[in-house]
Amino acid sequence: MSVKSIASTQGGGISSFVYCPDTCFLDLKAGVVAFDASGNLNWELDLPYSYNPYECILAQVDSNHLAIKWFIDNTTIPNHDLTPPAIFFTDMSGNVVDTAIFQNQTLKEIRNMEPVWERGLVGCGHEYPDYINQSIPKLFGWLFRMDENREVLWERSYIDSSYLGETFGLRHVIPTSDGGYLATGTITNFMTGVWESHNWLLKLDSMGCLEPGCGSINYITETEEVVFLKSKDIKVYPNPASDYVQVEFPKDFLIKDVTLRLLSIDGKLVKQTSVMSDIQRISLSDLLSGMYYIIITRGNEIIASKRVVVHK
Repeated sequence: MSVKSIASTQGGGISSFVYCPDTCFLDLKAGVVAFDASGNLNWELDLPYSYNPYECILAQVDSNHLAIKWFIDNTTIPNHDLTPPAIFFTDMSGNVVDTAIFQNQTLKEIRNMEPVWERGLVGCGHEYPDYINQSIPKLFGWLFRMDENREVLWERSYIDSSYLGETFGLRHVIPTSDGGYLATGTITNFMTGVWESHNWLLKLDSMGCLEPGCGSINYITETEEVVFLKSKDIKVYPNPASDYVQVEFPKDFLIKDVTLRLLSIDGKLVKQTSVMSDIQRISLSDLLSGMYYIIITRGNEIIASKRVVVHK
């Protein structure tokens, strides 16, 4: 299965792939092939066996070198699995010249890499920062920056605490013209009774920070509201609120069988009411200060998810 293809600066293309020599059970392998503009094979690199089903990806970091993420079979590394994630550095003929090995694969996983041309590369994926000490460890989005000498300059981990959901990590990262980076990923939660999926779009500075001087682990506490196609014209005000909040529907919105549910930040149902008019008021007088969610549904369909801050 082909995973990622790039255009070589020498002409033609280079593609990474994974394959199963036999059963695809415990003998997954990967490789890289280079071909010219006519599709003729120039060289092929065969990578070691792995017990991990994730992708083999690659990036050309300068005119002379490729970076290829796969796994390395090395049982002599203390506190590592059989196949920790690694980056193989090759020349443009597919000869391995260096290898950078990351932590235990149950703690970190590289999902994508992009070159910072002639100055190394930036990569992203996911990790469990406290895998050993947590009974149900949380998955964080993970970023790293490696320089041209193949030394890791920094690592950052992010999780969105606004929705208290489960992240799928970061799937892509690209350098930007201002020296920073854009990273994307997803997070899901089950607060409303069905799975909701939210997209991340992180604009980071040159050190991988949302805020200057950030630490290695970062909790995202301010995110944009989820936008549903049917909810873009639904208004919730005042916000922040103290005694009440109103939900205003557009005039052409069919309010039949529509229900408002007010949830606490941990997903517990606080109030529920049927919508009877274009403007529906919810009393907040008996609630404590904090963040809440208004979930608007019609039957099993979620129409909107709005955050409300209650301030007494």
